[in-house]
Amino acid sequence: MKFAAAALCLLLAACASAQADDLTDDALLAKARAALDDRSGAMESRGLLGRYHGHDVLIVSRCSDVCPIYTTRVVYFDIPSDKCGAAGSVKAKVMMPIAIAARLEEFCIPRVLFAKKVYTARPFGKAE
Repeated sequence: MKFAAAALCLLLAACASAQADDLTDDALLAKARAALDDRSGAMESRGLLGRYHGHDVLIVSRCSDVCPIYTTRVVYFDIPSDKCGAAGSVKAKVMMPIAIAARLEEFCIPRVLFAKKVYTARPFGKAE
């Protein structure tokens, strides 16, 4: 029983430590560039890229009727839209594929990615 309790404490400490480690500006830019340009990645996915300024940074890949050419990827904060500015980020609208059409969707983009225009890409097709 003591072993299990000790193991649980170590596991919780490791998780807390990993979650407390935020990405630096340069690390976030590097991870975003790599993830946006990755042609081996899935065309339909959502995942955690890391933590930045205490918030989760996600990447979404979406494709609709003409895959993989119209696959669109976006790197963004996982926070409510009304808290976007307070988190040091910028609201941006990105044309996202849906069914046989596309629509503008609003995302909360970390300011460092927005300033460098490293937050959206079409890795399999032509740039917009």
